[in-house]
Amino acid sequence: MLTSETSMDNDSVDQILNGSFDFHVYSSPDPYSVRRMDGLDTARLAYEVEMSGFVLNSDYYSTCICSLLTFKEFYNQHYLYHPNEPLICS
Repeated sequence: MLTSETSMDNDSVDQILNGSFDFHVYSSPDPYSVRRMDGLDTARLAYEVEMSGFVLNSDYYSTCICSLLTFKEFYNQHYLYHPNEPLICS
């Protein structure tokens, strides 16, 4: 059950995330750790809290293909994809 104090904390987190950009996001698949979200789930959450963006990161493989597929799938669904938008791969 959520209390008003918990709700207030969630509002504070939403305000902090609004407009933010996270340069270091780990997502699934990960060969050695269980991750709660994949790139597409992360994009949906970032969109919901109105983040400016994020960078997918992995210590074990290049995230270029994951980033590209997430970018194309998510932004095509929301009619925000523009072919000249920058896409940064690590």
